[in-house]
Amino acid sequence: MNNTDYMQYDLFETYDKIIANLMSLGKKEEAQKRAFEWLHQFSGYLCVSVPWNWKIAKKQIAAYYFGKRPSLQIFSKDEMHKLFDFIQNHKDKVVRCTYHKYNAACHSESRRVDSNDLSWITAVSEGMLNRDVIDVFIENPTSSFTCFRRFSLQYNEEIAYEMGYGQAMYVFEAERGQHDTASVHIINDNVKWENAMDSKLTDHLRTLLCEHEDYYAIKTRTLCYFLGIPQISLEGYFNIANPSQKPFVVDIDLPFDKAFF
Repeated sequence: MNNTDYMQYDLFETYDKIIANLMSLGKKEEAQKRAFEWLHQFSGYLCVSVPWNWKIAKKQIAAYYFGKRPSLQIFSKDEMHKLFDFIQNHKDKVVRCTYHKYNAACHSESRRVDSNDLSWITAVSEGMLNRDVIDVFIENPTSSFTCFRRFSLQYNEEIAYEMGYGQAMYVFEAERGQHDTASVHIINDNVKWENAMDSKLTDHLRTLLCEHEDYYAIKTRTLCYFLGIPQISLEGYFNIANPSQKPFVVDIDLPFDKAFF
């Protein structure tokens, strides 16, 4: 089947042209509305229950497609008691909260929280706007996990990985360039490595590819096909203490993220 023969591809192409035109005219809010409109076409199929917050919707797609971890979403200050209960139920873990504005695709404010100091998250909840969401989740221990990003075109004819130590939001966003990273760029059979200063980090990335690349190649190709999109990026954490365990995918990047930057 030619990829122009299925509805999802035509749907994406239509919205891509509309959104690109709106962005060129400086009509960012209208472009975002169109992106949400496109997303709503797939919400029921991908178990997206919050299709009105771009970042949370993407996290829900990642959870549906790659597996869900313990987390909690808070939609207003009246639900803050749920955060305290979550912390109490995970006393042996590090709990992190991220504040996702409904119209943002990245650079969301995020901090660790505990029951002894909820001042920051309480202040955030007081200022929440309609459709904003606070995402609460367990932070992966940096001693046994590395963070990684995987980019690929629809048919995996081009793949790129990047891996580092620490939280992905710092390594790949807020503090990009300030962390040691290993990377690999694959175009068909041409493989180019960029080794990290720490040789163990490069070894961890090689292990990730050896153990799990076939899995991600299949999953990303089918998700791209289902959505009709030409490319996708994954963000997650790799258990270096147990490399055979499937990495945790916590977020995805979609082509229409450009409307939310």
